[in-house]
Amino acid sequence: MFISVIAAVSSLATLVEYSSLLYDSLLWVEKYQRFENYHDDFQSGTKEIAAPIEQIKLGHVSFVYPFSKNEVLHDLNFQINQGEKIAVVGENGSGKSTLIKLLLRFYDPSKGKIELNGNDLREFALANYRQNLSVTFQDYSKFKLSLADNVAVFRPGGNAKIKSALKKAGLETLLKDKNIDLNTILSKEFANGTELSGGQWQK
Repeated sequence: MFISVIAAVSSLATLVEYSSLLYDSLLWVEKYQRFENYHDDFQSGTKEIAAPIEQIKLGHVSFVYPFSKNEVLHDLNFQINQGEKIAVVGENGSGKSTLIKLLLRFYDPSKGKIELNGNDLREFALANYRQNLSVTFQDYSKFKLSLADNVAVFRPGGNAKIKSALKKAGLETLLKDKNIDLNTILSKEFANGTELSGGQWQK
């Protein structure tokens, strides 16, 4: 009787543990499906970027988040020229990340406008514009997919383009590891999978 009780308790603990793992996995799948099905409702322009980006200019840009009355950004005026490296410094909550989101056109300015090569940013086709950008936020998502899928995010281009992106990010050494190739799953939860360091994930 005593042995049976211990066995039942042990089985129950295992069931609870597996249920927790299943719940976590389902949350990840739900998050991935939301990502796959996401479509923003911005009005896309029709222009495509046919020449190198020479200048991005903000003219009297202010921004208020939806359902808020407080301005996060107020009357910003500056320009970034091709080849320049700039740092935007400010206290927490001062709008640095919001500025990046405006440049990516996740939002449009509440007032003023952003120009790309002298043209209003809203005139450009969203897909084409974003294909010319790259951004790394402090908080990043780790997808338990292949190295290739994590780099390309299902964009067409082939392995040559993926390897070029890895090289530009300083990660070409990954492919020199005999245990890693573009099809390696970036999670040790899978057979022959691997885990990257925090710095490698950010890149």
